[in-house]
Amino acid sequence: MKILIKQDFDTMSEWAKMLLLSTMSQDKRVNLSITAGKTPTLVYQKLASIVKNSSDFDNVHYYNFDEIPVPHQKEGITLTDLRTLYLTPAEISEQNIHPLTVENFQQQEQRIADAGGLDLMLIGLGADGHFCGNMPTTTHFKNETYQVTVTGSEPWFVPEMMQPGMTFVTMGPASIMKV
Repeated sequence: MKILIKQDFDTMSEWAKMLLLSTMSQDKRVNLSITAGKTPTLVYQKLASIVKNSSDFDNVHYYNFDEIPVPHQKEGITLTDLRTLYLTPAEISEQNIHPLTVENFQQQEQRIADAGGLDLMLIGLGADGHFCGNMPTTTHFKNETYQVTVTGSEPWFVPEMMQPGMTFVTMGPASIMKV
């Protein structure tokens, strides 16, 4: 793993776009794990217009890093946001989108391994140190893809947006270390 720090958001986004394009341009199946949130938004804007209408990237498969289910909706918050930010504007084929859900999270590591492993991840880092669904007090270094049940006592609990007992799924630190 290599962590790079850039001088500003635009420079970081441009650099990330170029790294993604370099990886995506390989002449093989490429597996990317991506997430929504604030950090990757400009990366997706820069990338979508290049990927759209280009068969050069038909080899790229996408795995969402985390997912927060929404009752009575087909897809959760992360995949819905990813569709808005990138997957739909870039016209990514449904066959290249491999959703992580609360129903399939226990198979996530094997699904990815069977597909050849991940080539690259695009994730963000929150001000409190969280990355994707790996929140303070709930994440352990040994976690691969796992489910979190919200108790309401977490320091990041937001009563207006969450309720005790809700669950979400995320790839963990051990998943990241495999890339």
